[in-house]
Amino acid sequence: MNIYSSRISALRDEMKKRRLDAYVVYYSDPHLSEYMHDHFKLREWLTGFTGSYGFVVITLNDAALWTDSRYTVQAKIQLSGLDIEQIQDRTPDTPLYTDWLSQKIEENSRVGYDAQLISAKEFASVCKPSSFVWVDSGDIFETIASDIIPLTFNPILLHDIAYCGESRDRKIESVREFMQSYNMDYYLVSALDEIAWLLNLRGNDIEYNPVFYSYVIVSREEVTLYTGSDIDVKHFGNLKVSVKPYNTYFTDLNHLTGVVGYDPTKSTQKTIASLKENRIEADSPITLKKSIKNETEIHGAIQAHLEDGKALIAFWKWLEEHAQDGFTEYEIGEKLHQFRAKSSLFVQDSFAPIVGYQENGAIVHYSASKDSKKIVGSGLLLIDSGGQYYVGTTDITRTFAIGEVRDVMKRDYTNVLKGVIALSEAIFPKGYSGCHLDILARTALLKNRTNYGHGTGHGVGSFLNVHEGPMSIRPDYNNQPLQKGQVLSNEPGIYIEGAYGIRIENLVYVKEDISNEFGDFLSFQTLTMFPLELKLIDKELLTHNEVLWINNYHESVKESLLKLGLEADQEAFLLKKTASI
Repeated sequence: MNIYSSRISALRDEMKKRRLDAYVVYYSDPHLSEYMHDHFKLREWLTGFTGSYGFVVITLNDAALWTDSRYTVQAKIQLSGLDIEQIQDRTPDTPLYTDWLSQKIEENSRVGYDAQLISAKEFASVCKPSSFVWVDSGDIFETIASDIIPLTFNPILLHDIAYCGESRDRKIESVREFMQSYNMDYYLVSALDEIAWLLNLRGNDIEYNPVFYSYVIVSREEVTLYTGSDIDVKHFGNLKVSVKPYNTYFTDLNHLTGVVGYDPTKSTQKTIASLKENRIEADSPITLKKSIKNETEIHGAIQAHLEDGKALIAFWKWLEEHAQDGFTEYEIGEKLHQFRAKSSLFVQDSFAPIVGYQENGAIVHYSASKDSKKIVGSGLLLIDSGGQYYVGTTDITRTFAIGEVRDVMKRDYTNVLKGVIALSEAIFPKGYSGCHLDILARTALLKNRTNYGHGTGHGVGSFLNVHEGPMSIRPDYNNQPLQKGQVLSNEPGIYIEGAYGIRIENLVYVKEDISNEFGDFLSFQTLTMFPLELKLIDKELLTHNEVLWINNYHESVKESLLKLGLEADQEAFLLKKTASI
């Protein structure tokens, strides 16, 4: 029995003691974060599966993991040897976990869960209508897992208005204007990136995400910040702010009198259970406002991508010189971090770098261990990485050719590139959502009866989380229109299991195009300043306009990075990599 089998057995033994017929292990924290402190990675502790999305349902006899197409290959590998059924989530045919449970246990069975780790909306729509008795058993892992990493609180950083472009006073005022429209006395903010944005603060409680564990209650007169970190209220100036211990939040919720507003997608079931009946559900007013970058933030995003491009040119030159020296995927990621860290504006990586060589590149969110694959021989090397800079957040993917290149690789790379170009050149009416544009990135691949299973674009924060909403570019319907100032990724790909993966990712921001008798139009401006892999481009598959786009893009990359003052050998390397095709 391996360590994960024994942990699952321990969970089942504890379930029996508590008369639980099943237990749902959500992969979340009390703020419903995508990335979280190691303290909350219970599914990973239980099963060994490390993907950033997925949850496990355990009964006394059966188990299943729900995860999406990004992690199906990875899950197959990491769950090997465990009797856990793998279910691909986020497809039309995916069964709800409550439906799966209904096939495994009787009606009125007791199902354990942690009310701090599920949104109020999901509980109301999935759990509450089911025929089970839901038992908040959030302390069950405290009983069976003595080695879970304790939660820590790190120092909070002030985020200067020179970087964010808007005062916290004005941001709080906009929340209160929203509250007034609903006649609310309080509004609850628990999403960590929204708290950081609202108060112009940053932190380091979660790796790669400059946020800090906290809650905020905005009242008509005061702001209450609940945190485990020290912060001097003098930093808030004239804004009336009180600071309380993090673990007193739920107690205070019990004592709120008046109308309380909350976003059911961002507030947990425990939050709602702690409130009196006088409450109002309303989409967070912060989510959309945060996504629309002001002029200062757009300028910062441009600056961050120039810093990123400079670091990546130095890295690529090093990579080509040492491609056959036997470095592992993990070591490549470490080296890339070192090049980024030379910038005085750099804070940390924006996520763990994805460095996948040959067949590992086909694992969409691959995570290389210290004893990972060595870069030897020929193949494709996919690197998805990003940086957190004081001025902005970056996210870039490039696929590099190591050694000899086969024609099929060039075909696939070029079709992915055609998708990048098509989306980059999109001009669309104001009011369009990302779902209206997603097909542009897939058309060339679909014509060859190929596709990719992930979305094409996600929102990106401003020195905040690398993934943010409410907008996205993916096939699923999203009624959130794209708006001027929003920053998104443009990242089609193709993944050949057991052989290679190809993804090309640039970040773009939405800008105004023209207004005429047909309406108002928007378009994209590319932020990422780094060359494409010329060795992998099949010019015969490109139209004249696509060739023109590539040459113009490379000219822009060259001009922008040369202004930064590269070393002579790096400058020569850049000129070679941005040559016209």
